Amino acid sequence: MRTFFENEKDRELLAYNAAVMAGNAVMDTVATKDEREQVRITNAYRIMMGHRRALHIQDQLTFAARGHSADMTRLGFFDHFSPVPGKRSPSDRIRAEGYPLAGASENIHRGSGDPMGAHLSWRGSSGHHRNLLMPSWFDMGTGRDGRNWTQNFGFTEKQMLED
Repeated sequence: MRTFFENEKDRELLAYNAAVMAGNAVMDTVATKDEREQVRITNAYRIMMGHRRALHIQDQLTFAARGHSADMTRLGFFDHFSPVPGKRSPSDRIRAEGYPLAGASENIHRGSGDPMGAHLSWRGSSGHHRNLLMPSWFDMGTGRDGRNWTQNFGFTEKQMLED
């Protein structure tokens, strides 16, 4: 059985997810091939786990994520909190890129250089796993620098009010 519908809302979510996945695959974005693949893997996992919306690739979140990964590589730290002025927290970094966040979260990974390796690491950590599956997210961006990966998740006040 490929899909199971409990009700009309499930059918609507299936159509929404298909549209987001198709749109992400062809949209003009700053995301690299590996970053785009990491978003696809995350969305496929969210969909498989049920009752989760697929997330739009969002360039401001991608820039914030990529910048944090680059800072971790360049400065030799591994943490959600950065020593770089103005970029201390995930929210600071996301706001600095101009994303009008109402809520946000972040996953970081160091090790594997491929999108699936990062995903498997996050799945094995309770806090990161909760971020992967949080129902309130609408947007995400993933950024890689070397062996460092960062995922940023977010939603805007407008999205929150429309949900």
